[in-house]
Amino acid sequence: MRNKEYAILNAVILILAVACSLIAYKSAHDSNLWSGDSNGYARMANNLVQHGVISLENHDQSRPFYSTMARLPGFPAALAATQIILGKSAWNYAVLNLAAWVITVILISNISLELFGFRPALLTGILASTYTTALFQATSILPEITTNLLIIIILTIYYKSRDITGIHKLCFIGIISGLAAFYREPVAPTLMIGLLTLGTNWQNRIKLNLKRLFIIGLMMSLTYTPWIVRNYRLSGKFIPVTIYASGGGTNTKALQDNGKFGLLLPLDFWEQNMNSEYYMLDMISKRVGYRYFILSGNLEDRFINASRDDLVFDPADYFPDELADRLVNDQQMQPTIKVELIFLEICKRFTRSIAKDFFVKRSLKLFAYRLFLLYSLNDTTPWTHWRYGKLIHRLNQVRWYLIEIPLIFLGIAINLKQNCGKRIFLFVFFYSLLVILNMPVEARYGILPVTLLKIQAGVGLDRIVTWILNKRN
Repeated sequence: MRNKEYAILNAVILILAVACSLIAYKSAHDSNLWSGDSNGYARMANNLVQHGVISLENHDQSRPFYSTMARLPGFPAALAATQIILGKSAWNYAVLNLAAWVITVILISNISLELFGFRPALLTGILASTYTTALFQATSILPEITTNLLIIIILTIYYKSRDITGIHKLCFIGIISGLAAFYREPVAPTLMIGLLTLGTNWQNRIKLNLKRLFIIGLMMSLTYTPWIVRNYRLSGKFIPVTIYASGGGTNTKALQDNGKFGLLLPLDFWEQNMNSEYYMLDMISKRVGYRYFILSGNLEDRFINASRDDLVFDPADYFPDELADRLVNDQQMQPTIKVELIFLEICKRFTRSIAKDFFVKRSLKLFAYRLFLLYSLNDTTPWTHWRYGKLIHRLNQVRWYLIEIPLIFLGIAINLKQNCGKRIFLFVFFYSLLVILNMPVEARYGILPVTLLKIQAGVGLDRIVTWILNKRN
């Protein structure tokens, strides 16, 4: 009986999810595919395929390709694989995201079927298939959709293996977690939260749980360590993730905290001012009084002319003596790495100059504002040029606020006493804290928890359907 339910569910949800994805695919405007950070990711993918290097550059090979610490290689590697299989095309890259979203919808529907039964699973799949925020995001060349699928797969592994104690199996779980950490910056802390909330049997002895956590955490760290070593060899600094995560993300969060930069902005602001991923760098430079030599403009040429002569301020103002000397005199350090180190330090300097104490000044107001941004679905329109996108977006918000949020709370109330329901709630709670306290808050980072909360919404909607059917009988 259960096998038949799985077959019916998967067939129905596959048809619905593919249909919604095809509508998104056909309706998306070409410019959406190449907006924002998409250019850099696509360039890194092409460099991996054509030249076997992790680089953001684009030139005629008159000199070696310079390295970058700006992005992790995981998502560009996925784009590179797509390029090898399907060919180099913006639409082929979009197919990767849309296929990942279809698989995500099927996966969470199956999770709901295993936990709560057929009808809640079917309702979960319907709600998820028509989740327009994710469909908007899936029509761009950005990593959120594939990242979320990767995280949900590993969270599922965590939950199903929470009683495993064998060292070999725990080492394997740690290795795949470490490999996943190469994909995108938030993956590693998100998986740690998932390991604690979903991947730990709280009824086991504390010693056993600590052993499990230690082995998985150790193997995850060892698997990821080569990236840290690479960055240190390139820069002479400890860069655990990326330049953007360490500098630009912290800076954007500080701007949000000060009310100078948020997501409640008209679309024309984004189109005019965020046409380059270095707009923020330009703004920082002006605010701290320095003329930075990479300005908003042609992304293709951003690093080509970078050289020692372009350093227009004294690195000793920013760096320890040894590193400052390397920035000025070390001919072995690649110009792009010098640029990225300066970017990092300018971001840190600017952040310190405007940062507010989150826990003292306006703490409740800030927390509420950032929580609203995370779950507002409000950054879909700046990332898309869908036909009728604004109307669809507003209808999506109405559905979210008036229908789905009440259903989610009803589902949580029903399932909070159940072990898995409690675990999902705790994961979403701590993930939200991670984003609110440590990251620039954008609604696209809310796609992961909202996708998981669709399971609770399905349970809540099933309870209402059951109540209506009982009333009619």
